Amino acid sequence: MSKGIILYIVEGKHESSVNNQIRLLTNNNEDILPSGPSLVYGTCLYGLFKKVEEFLSTEEDFHIFHLLDHFQKRQENKNFPFNEIKKDDISEIYLIFDYDPHVGNYDENKIKKMCEVFSDEFHLGKLFINYPMVEVFRHCYKIIKCGQSILESRSPLPIVELENYKSHVAQCEPKQINIDCSETIKNVFKETILKSNHIVNSISHYPENKDSITQKLILDKQLSFKDDFYLLSGIPLLIHHYHRDDFLRKYLSI
Repeated sequence: MSKGIILYIVEGKHESSVNNQIRLLTNNNEDILPSGPSLVYGTCLYGLFKKVEEFLSTEEDFHIFHLLDHFQKRQENKNFPFNEIKKDDISEIYLIFDYDPHVGNYDENKIKKMCEVFSDEFHLGKLFINYPMVEVFRHCYKIIKCGQSILESRSPLPIVELENYKSHVAQCEPKQINIDCSETIKNVFKETILKSNHIVNSISHYPENKDSITQKLILDKQLSFKDDFYLLSGIPLLIHHYHRDDFLRKYLSI
């Protein structure tokens, strides 16, 4: 952790909304989700890959600020202080994007490459992936709110039908709109962290080593499951990566 600006690059305004709801309901002496401004990229991970690849192919040193013109064109970013934040002001960059295996430009090799490129928050940025998309946090929230566990929950739809995932989640009980229970949010955090260890290492315990559940390891496992991949939100895994284990274990009562 550092004292500079923490920047979030998110796929759409929905991600920013979920982040803000989590912050409002987990207010304490140390933000469970690190505070920082968000920039909406406005297209999927595979569209971002195309832009990044252009720089990598020229062997030019890439930084997310190379995409500044793109960000400034987005209406969702109109309140971002572009003139006040400089490249050197940013200490950490986190990217939250969707797996989206149903989109037309999905490419297994591209998403693997993105995990490799965006693997260090202090350099180019660190990527966290939602499986299948950002609505998975609300889906997991609803499952736990109904008294069930998310440890074994997998995609309820085959990949070819994932364009209907948002409406599927909306119809799930309870049919509330807001993420409004801090205790349920904590349980989503806890079970998602345990679930990541279950997916990668077949152990449903709190990971002893953060390096044992990297985004690349999770992705490799998820790819192997094809249609039957696990539901997994990237936000709790960002939180797990960011915080000290002693703080997080106490916060989540593990």
